[in-house]
Formats: sequence, C-alpha cells, structure tokens
Amino acid sequence: MMGRGLVEPLDLLHVDNPATHPELLQLLACEFAAHQFDIQWLLVELALTNTYQRTSVVISAEPTPAESYATAHEKILSAEQLFWSTLIATGELDRLRDVVPQESDTADSEEAPDEPDRAVTEIEQLVSQHDYLLELHEMFLKAFANPPRQPEVEFEPTVKSVLFLMNEQRVLALLEPSPGNLIDRLSKIEDNRQAVEQLFLSIFIRRPTEEDAARLATYLTDNQHRRVQSLGHLAWAMLASTEFFVNH
Repeated sequence: MMGRGLVEPLDLLHVDNPATHPELLQLLACEFAAHQFDIQWLLVELALTNTYQRTSVVISAEPTPAESYATAHEKILSAEQLFWSTLIATGELDRLRDVVPQESDTADSEEAPDEPDRAVTEIEQLVSQHDYLLELHEMFLKAFANPPRQPEVEFEPTVKSVLFLMNEQRVLALLEPSPGNLIDRLSKIEDNRQAVEQLFLSIFIRRPTEEDAARLATYLTDNQHRRVQSLGHLAWAMLASTEFFVNH
C-alpha cells in the first residue's frame, strides 16, 4: 500500500531490525486482530490515511528519508498488474468486449462483488477465453515476476524484461491497429495534438505537458506518411517507461 514496509527488509522481522514506527505497527496489529483479521477492512483503513494519499512529487528542497513517508513511494506494479494494465492501456480488453459478449453472473446475486473485484473477475474471464492471452500472461510472469519468496519492492529493470518488451511479437501485436483497440481509435483522430492527448490519457491516465504535446505532435506530423506505425512506436515507448511501471 505504501511502497515500503514498516520493517525493511520485509523478511527480517527481529529485534535487531526494528520497525521504523513500532507504535504504529503495534496499533495495526491490535486493530487487525480486533476486526477478525479482515484484510478488506485493513486495506480500507490504510487507503483513507493522509499518508497513503500523499503525492510522490517531492515538494521539499531538503531530501527526506524514505521511512518518514513524507511523500508517496513509487511502487512497482506486480507482473499480473502490469499484464492487466497493458491490456487495458492498449485497448485490447475493449476490443474483446465488443466481440465476446460477457455473461452477467452477478446480476441476480444477492451479494454482488465490489467494483474492484468485479473488474478483476471480468479481466480474468476475458483472458481465460483466449489462448494467446493466457500464453502472454505466463510470459509476463516469467519476464517481470521475482522468484518465489523474493519481495517485489524495488523497481529494477532487467535485460530479460527489456528484451521481452522489444521483441515479443504478442506484445508488439497489441500495438497494431485492430478494430476497437487503442491504435485503431487514435488513427481515426486527424488532429495530432488530440491524438497525443488521447494517447497520454489511455496509457498514463493524465494529459501531456505542453512540451510533450508539442514535441509528439510534431513527430507525428513529420511521420505522416507512416502515422499508424508512429502511433504504435509512441505507445510502445510509453508502455516501456518507468511511469507506466509504477504506482505513483
């Protein structure tokens, strides 16, 4: 939730490696037990704190220690989250929704799952119906997941992951125009600045800076003769960026 544990490294919980905030750790432990070890309750409580809601933008001229939680810690996406996010950002899930009708298995349920659970379930259902996505999921795990029992805390790009993004044809195929996917939608936007803005909103969930918008719009103008391919190149560069790999 916070990008680092109260005890770091996570697996060295002993007297010689105390928590940075022992009173907080004790409070969380007691309250967690008092609520019958309800993980959903714990996640909600953490999400409601000021600490969790802080920006990762450093506003102080002086460096602050990581254990102060003065700013949010950038936290890498898990391999599964990165896989799902890639499918969402490239519009592959939108494309599949249009061609594969989904059964509503919760419409008549007395206790429908929460929205996040429903979203994950829908993604998993879509993936399970397509062998190429099941294979791609396994490839993401091999390329980005740490070995078992090794915590995934620090963002450390590897040659294996870089080569995967550069050369894996199933990944590159997501950046080819298919009816309803991101590149298909962008190719139909004639104004290059508007196309760049939609690209940023789809992948980074933010609008581009004025500098980014001008530079990338110029790039598309200069490559108008291969505009669709250029849109795919820009999308790939954004998907391979640190900004896409971390929660911040």
